[in-house]
Amino acid sequence: MVTNPLTVDFSGFSPRREFVKPTFGQTLKASLGYTYDPIIESIRAHNQFGNEREQGYNPFEDLGSHGLFAMHLRHATNSQHMSFLKRGIDESISRRQVLADSSFTALLGAGLFDPLNLVALPLGGPSVGIGRSALRVGAGVGMIQAGVEATLIQPNDPVQTAAESMYNIVGATLFGAAFGGAISIPLTARAKSLRKAQEDLTDFARSVRMIEHASELSADDLSDLSNAVRPHENIKIETLKSTIGQLTKKRDQLEIEMKAGKTTGKESEFREVENSLSSHRREAGIRELVAEGYTPEKLWSIANNRFTDSAFYKFVSTPFKRVIQSETATGAMKQAMVKLGGDSGLNYIATTLGFASPLSVHQRAAAKNGLWVKAHDDLIKLFRDDMGLMDTSILDIDVVTAYRSVTRRDDSYGSWLRGINRKRTLKEEELSDIEKQAIGVIDSFFKKAEGELKSVGLIGTKKSIQDSINYFNRTIPDLEDQILRASSNPKLRQELIEYTGRLKNRKEIAEQELKNFSDTEQTFTDNFLPRFWDVTVVKNRRNELESIIARWYTNNPTVWRFENGKWVQRKFSPDADDIRQRAKQTVDNILNDSDPTSDSSIAYGYGRSKHFRHRKLDIPNELVWDFIMQDPIAIMKTYTARVAPRIEFKKLFNGQELDDVNFHLRRDAIKRGLSDTEINKHMRDFNLMYDRISGAVLRNPSALNQRTAYIMKEAAATNYMGSGWIAAVPEFGRVLMEHDGQTMIKTISSLLDRETLKMASKDVRLSGEAIDILKGSAFARLVDDMANNVDANEFWNKARNAFYTLNGLGPLTQLSKMLDGIARAHTIIDRSIKLTEKKATAFDKQWLARYGIDEKKAKQISESSWERTNNGLYLANTEQWGKLDLKKVTAEVRKTYKISDKPIFKMNERELLNRFKNEFDVDRIVTNQKEVDAVWKDLGKSNSIMGIAVELSDGTHQIYLNRRNMKSYYDAFEQKGKVAKEERKANLVQALAEGVISETQYYHALVKIEKASELKSFDDYVRFVTLHELHHTKFKMNEGERLPNYEKRIDDLAFAYMKNEKKFGIELAADKRMRNAEKDAEDVVDTFRSALNSGILNTILAATPADRPIINDGVVFVPHHIAKRFGYTEDKMFKGYSRIENGFLALPFQFYSYTLANVNKMVGAMAHGQLKNRALGMTTMLGLGYLSTQMRYSISGAEFAWDEMSAQDRFARSWDASGITALYSDLFYQTLHTSLALGGPNITNGFIAPKFPQKPSFLEQKLQESTGIIGLDATANMAGAGASISLDLLGGAAQFVSGEYGEGAKNFARNLPFARMWFWKDDMNAITRMWAQ
Repeated sequence: MVTNPLTVDFSGFSPRREFVKPTFGQTLKASLGYTYDPIIESIRAHNQFGNEREQGYNPFEDLGSHGLFAMHLRHATNSQHMSFLKRGIDESISRRQVLADSSFTALLGAGLFDPLNLVALPLGGPSVGIGRSALRVGAGVGMIQAGVEATLIQPNDPVQTAAESMYNIVGATLFGAAFGGAISIPLTARAKSLRKAQEDLTDFARSVRMIEHASELSADDLSDLSNAVRPHENIKIETLKSTIGQLTKKRDQLEIEMKAGKTTGKESEFREVENSLSSHRREAGIRELVAEGYTPEKLWSIANNRFTDSAFYKFVSTPFKRVIQSETATGAMKQAMVKLGGDSGLNYIATTLGFASPLSVHQRAAAKNGLWVKAHDDLIKLFRDDMGLMDTSILDIDVVTAYRSVTRRDDSYGSWLRGINRKRTLKEEELSDIEKQAIGVIDSFFKKAEGELKSVGLIGTKKSIQDSINYFNRTIPDLEDQILRASSNPKLRQELIEYTGRLKNRKEIAEQELKNFSDTEQTFTDNFLPRFWDVTVVKNRRNELESIIARWYTNNPTVWRFENGKWVQRKFSPDADDIRQRAKQTVDNILNDSDPTSDSSIAYGYGRSKHFRHRKLDIPNELVWDFIMQDPIAIMKTYTARVAPRIEFKKLFNGQELDDVNFHLRRDAIKRGLSDTEINKHMRDFNLMYDRISGAVLRNPSALNQRTAYIMKEAAATNYMGSGWIAAVPEFGRVLMEHDGQTMIKTISSLLDRETLKMASKDVRLSGEAIDILKGSAFARLVDDMANNVDANEFWNKARNAFYTLNGLGPLTQLSKMLDGIARAHTIIDRSIKLTEKKATAFDKQWLARYGIDEKKAKQISESSWERTNNGLYLANTEQWGKLDLKKVTAEVRKTYKISDKPIFKMNERELLNRFKNEFDVDRIVTNQKEVDAVWKDLGKSNSIMGIAVELSDGTHQIYLNRRNMKSYYDAFEQKGKVAKEERKANLVQALAEGVISETQYYHALVKIEKASELKSFDDYVRFVTLHELHHTKFKMNEGERLPNYEKRIDDLAFAYMKNEKKFGIELAADKRMRNAEKDAEDVVDTFRSALNSGILNTILAATPADRPIINDGVVFVPHHIAKRFGYTEDKMFKGYSRIENGFLALPFQFYSYTLANVNKMVGAMAHGQLKNRALGMTTMLGLGYLSTQMRYSISGAEFAWDEMSAQDRFARSWDASGITALYSDLFYQTLHTSLALGGPNITNGFIAPKFPQKPSFLEQKLQESTGIIGLDATANMAGAGASISLDLLGGAAQFVSGEYGEGAKNFARNLPFARMWFWKDDMNAITRMWAQ
C-alpha cells in the first residue's frame, strides 16, 4: 500500500490548482498505476522503440520543460520515444497528486483491492496464510514492498526518490504489523503475489534480453550448445558487444543507402555485413543461454507448471511426453522427438524464451494434404464444366455429384477421374480442352511429388546415389577411426562397429545401383504415377494378371533379388513353366504384402527409380492398368499419407535415414553415460513415433485379430455415434478461447460475405484442414483408426463417410475448423506484423514461436501478398505469395544492370561471383590453381578439361575453372585457326570415327570452329568457358536428352549470351529474382500452412501421435529379459524389447481420441496460460455442454429423464460434455459404472448418479444364474465400446434363440450400424418397443 508518495515538491513544475477530493475510483486507479504502470511502460517502450538510437537524434536537445528528468530521458531513441517518456512522467506526477489528496480510508481500500491479491495460479486460487503473527506479516509485507521499490518502481519511475521508497517500505511494514491479525489474508496474498510477480517480471526481462541477443540461434544450436560451431568463441565479451554495435550501425546505414537508390555494390556488402552480424549475435546468444543454465535437456522440456509437472498429467503417459519430460533423455533426443512428432500443443521452455520450435515431420506432412485438396478442387470444377453442372456443394457435401455417383455410374465424378487418369497413363493424344487441363492438374501434382522424391533420394537418380556413395566414403573412415579411439568404452565401440557394418552394406548396394546407369539419362515411357495395387481386383482376376506378368518376364528375363543381405541380378530360365511359376509367386507377394503402401512396395513408373527396392516388378503401369488404383485423388491421398512423412523426415534430419538418426542418438546417449535400459526406452518411444507418423504402426494389419477388432470398433462407432454432432457443439467455445474478441467479430462477419468467405476458406483448405468430409476423416476426432492403408476398403470407407456426414459430426467439425482457421490465419499475420514492428507482447512472441515462426519468418509473412477486408480481417492468399510481375522485375533489373569493363581472366574469385551470382545458380567460383588441381585429381578429370560445374549434395553449385588449361588450349586454338575451316571439320570427323575423341568433344570443337569469329582474344575464350559452366548451373539436362546434344545446347546458350550480354543478363537476372522469390515464398508458405494446420487441430481436437499412449496402437513392448521366458524374441527395431501386436489390445481406447488430445490442448494449455480468453471460453463451453446434454436426452425421447435429473447430475453431465476436464471426467464415470456393474457401491455415495441405468444384460443374468459369477458387463465396459456392442448383439441374438423373440429382436436391431442416427432414433426406439410388446 502507498501511504504517502508525495515527498517531492513539484510546485515549480506544475501549476497550482484548486483542491478537489478524489473519488475512490480515482484513488484506486492512481494506486494501481503508481505501483505497476512504470514497469508496464518500460516494457512497452522496449518493445516499441528498442535500444538503437535514430541517426542524428540528440535527446538532450529535446528535453524541453522536463530537464529535471534528463538522466531518465537520455535513453530516448527518437522524438516519438521522447514524447512517450515525457507522458509517463506527467502521468506519474498526476497519480502522486491524486494519492496525496486521498483519505487514509481510500488508500487502505485501494490497497485491499489490489488485483495482485487475486492473481489465480493455474488450476487453483491464491495461497493464503491465515493466522500468522502480526510481526511476521508486517516483516514479510515490508520485505516484499522493499523488493517492489528496488526492482519495479525505482528503476522504471524517474519521479520516485529514495526517501519516498523508504517511506513506503516503513509504512507497509507498520501497516502489516498493526493489521496482521485482521487483514492477514489480503496482505499475505499480496506478499506472495508480489514475490511471484517479481520473479515473473525478472524472467520476462531475461527472456526479452535473450530474444534480442540470441535470435540467430537455430533449433540445431539449441539441441547441443556444448558442441555448437562457434567461430567467435574466443572473443572477449566487450569486443563482442562492440562489434555487434558497429555491425548494426553499418547494416542500418547500408539499408538507408539502398532504399535511397544507391545500390551499386551495396547488396553484396549488405549481405556480408548481415551475415557477420548474425554470426556475432549467435555467439552472444549461446553465451547468454549457457550463463543462464539453459541446457539443451532443459530447453526442449515442456515448460514447468504445477499441472504438467503433476502425477495427474504424467498419468496419461505417451511416447512423446516420456521423452520430453524425462530427466535422463539427452537434449538431442528431446529435440529429435520435437522435430519428429511435435504438434505445438504446449510450450517448451525454448518457446517461452522466444525460440521458434521446429515444425515437425508430423506437422509438415499433415499440411501436404492441402496439395491434393487443391488438385481435387480444380478437377471437380473441370468435371462440372465438362458435364454442365452447377456448384451445389456446401462444406464438401455435393448432393448432385453424390446422386450421379449412385444413379449414373458411367459419368460420375469418380468414373470421370479414372477416365482422365487412364488417358494420361496410356498417353492418348485425342483429348478435349477440358481433358488436357485435367491432365495438367494431375501432372502438376505428380511433377512436384517426383521432384521432392528425387531431391531427398527416395527415387534413385544418378546424382542421389552418387551423393550417398560420397557420404559413405566420408563417413566410414571417420567411424573406423572412432572405433580405434573407443577401446575404453566397449558399449560405444560395439555400437560403432554395428553401424559401420550397416553403412558398408548400404554403400555396396549404392555402388551396384550406380553401375546400372548409362552415360545418358533414360527416356521414360511411363508418366510418373505411384502404383498401388487394387487387391480386390487382383484377387478376382489374378489369372489375367499372372498372364500379363508372365509375358513381361518372358521379354525381360533379368530381375533384381535380395538374397543373403545383398541385391543380386538374376537371369531366370526362359522355360514357360518356370515363368508361369514366377508370375504366380509375384501375384502371391502382391496379395500377401502386409503393407502395400510402404515405400518398398510402391513403384513410381517404369525405370524411374534405380533403387533396387523399386525394381522388384519394374513393369509399366499401362500394362497393369486394370489392376492398380486408378482414381488420381485416391492415389494422391494415399501417396501423401505414406510418402510425405518420409520426405519431410529426410528434409528435417538433413537427408539422413532413420537408421542414421538412431545411431547418432544412441551414440550421444552412450557418451553421456545413460544405461542400456534408459537408452532402449527412449529409442523405443522415438521409433514408435516414427512408425505412427509414417503410417506403419501395424506390421500385420490383415491378421485375424486385427480384422475382428476393426469390425467390432466400426460396429460400435456406427451405432453409438448416431448423434455425434451433439458432442461437437461445445467446441465452439474452444474457438472463443483461442482468439480475442475483435478477431472473432471480424471472422464471424466475414461469413456473411460470400467472396470473403471463399478466399478465407481457401487457405484453410490449402493447409490440409477443414477437409474432414472430403478426406473421410471426421471419425478420427473421436475414434482411433489403426489401418495402415488409408484406402483399404473403398466401399466401407464411403459408407463410413456417409455415416459421419449424416450424423452431423463431419459438417459441424468442418464448420468449426473453418471458423477457427479463418480467425487463426488472421492472427498469424497480425502477430507477425506486430513482431516485425516491435509491437508484439511476450504472449504474441511465445505463441508465434510455438508454431515455428521466428522474427525472420514473421517478417516474411508480414511482407507477403495478403489482403485485408474493410473490417480489418487479414486474408492470407498464400497462392500469391512470392509471385512477382515479370515486367516490373525486368524493369527494376534494367535500371541497375551494368556490365563490368574488367576482363574476365583478370577477375578474382570474389569479383567473378559478384558479377554472375545474380544471374546464375552459382554459389562459388574457384580459380585457385592448387585447389583446381586437387579437385581434378579427386574427380579423375584429365588435363584436357578446362572447367566443371558441380552440384553439391546440399543443392549448392560450385564452378572450378582451370585457367592453365584454358591458356594452353587457346594457344592451340589460335594455331589451328590458321588451317582452313573445312579441313578442320574433316579432321574432327576423322578423329570421331577413329574414337580419338568422344561425340561430346566433337560437338564442343565443332561449335568453336563455327564461332571462331567470336573468340578473338584470350579473354573471349575464358569468357566462353566460364559462361559455358555457368549455364550448366541454370539449364539442366532434359529427360531423355543425350549428353552430346545437351553440351551443344549449353555451348549455343553461352555464345548467345556473349553476343548480347546485356539482353540475356537482364533476362537471367530477372528470372533468378522471380525464382528466388518463389523459393523463399515456398518455405514461408509451408511454415504458414503447417502452423495453420496445427493450430486448427489444437483447437478442434483429435489425438495426434504425440497424444496417444502406446497401447492405443494395439501394440505393447515387454522388456526382453521378461518376454524371452515365454518364448518371445527380441525385436530387431526395438532393442531390449519384445513386441506384441494384437488388435484387441486397443479396443478399450476406441473413443479416447478427443479426450487424450484434451489433456494437452485444453487442460495443459490452460495451465500454461496459452489461451487468449480462458474465462469466456470455459463459460461458453460449459453452457454449450449443458445445452448439448439436454439435446441428447431430447433426441432420444427421454426428456422426462432430464426433467427428473438432480441439479448436481445436470452440472456433472454438462461439465463432462463440455470437455473442460478432458479424460478425467471420463475416468470418473468409467469407475462409477464399473463399480456398480460389479455389484459395488456408488463411489460418490449416491451424490452423482451413473449416466446409464446399470441393469444386468441378458448374458450377464444367464451367466450369474448358471455359475454365480458376475462381472461380464463390467469386463465388457472396461474392454471398450467394441466389446460392449458385441456383447449387446450377442445378447439380442441369444434372447431371440431362447424364445424371447420380441425382446431379442429389439435389442439386436437397436445395436446395428446406423440404428441410433439422431433423426430416426426416437422412431427406431418406438418401433422396437412394439416388437418387444
